[in-house]
Amino acid sequence: MQISRRRLFVGATSGVLFGSGCLSRIPFGGESGFRLGEIWIVNGRDTDQSISIRLKHGSDSSLDRDVEIPAGETIELDRTWPTAPVEYTLAYELSGQEEQSFELTADDDESADEDCMFLQIFISQHVDVPGVSLSPAADHPWDPGC
Repeated sequence: MQISRRRLFVGATSGVLFGSGCLSRIPFGGESGFRLGEIWIVNGRDTDQSISIRLKHGSDSSLDRDVEIPAGETIELDRTWPTAPVEYTLAYELSGQEEQSFELTADDDESADEDCMFLQIFISQHVDVPGVSLSPAADHPWDPGC
């Protein structure tokens, strides 16, 4: 599957929905991966939401947290992941939903010039499964902390 290096959105709103418990490959970064800047979780619902999020690089766990996000709020996670370019496995589970899991890899050479990426998880009012957006830091007017 070809994915543009400029923007990625995975979720039902984009017409691409990955099945429950499915491990999907999302290629980004150069041969040795990419640097991950900020991670934001956006709650677009009118009720508080609980989400469990895990981020691994290789066999090392970079992040393993349960997060409560107030209705309509956005939170930024405290950085616990490496500053060096690596490939990640992202897994998250919204309370009452099945886990979604993605490999964020360097399989696609098309994005090799994008070294710093920004990650958002969107909890939508109208879609059961949260979506994921992984985009180059250069697309944002602020520095995502790479």
